[in-house]
Amino acid sequence: MAATIVLSEYSTLVDESVFIRLAGFVPNSHVTVRAVTNNVLGLPCVAESLAVFLTDEQGTVELDLQAPVSGTYHGVDLVQLTGVLVQDGQV
Repeated sequence: MAATIVLSEYSTLVDESVFIRLAGFVPNSHVTVRAVTNNVLGLPCVAESLAVFLTDEQGTVELDLQAPVSGTYHGVDLVQLTGVLVQDGQV
């Protein structure tokens, strides 16, 4: 089975949540999800956030149900993936 990423939106504002589901990954393994932007509050700059998740027994992750095991935010909060952006090179 090929790995797939399902997004509810492909482009959003940083304070809007996006449903993200990963499937087809190796069961019980770590996967990294990264959000990158080149514009913060109308100012050009590169910023990113990331989160590392543990896939379940089927090799899936649902970001609205699972907290990351590490990354730039903690807890179950889809807005944090795009809301906690740091300048490039600081992640």
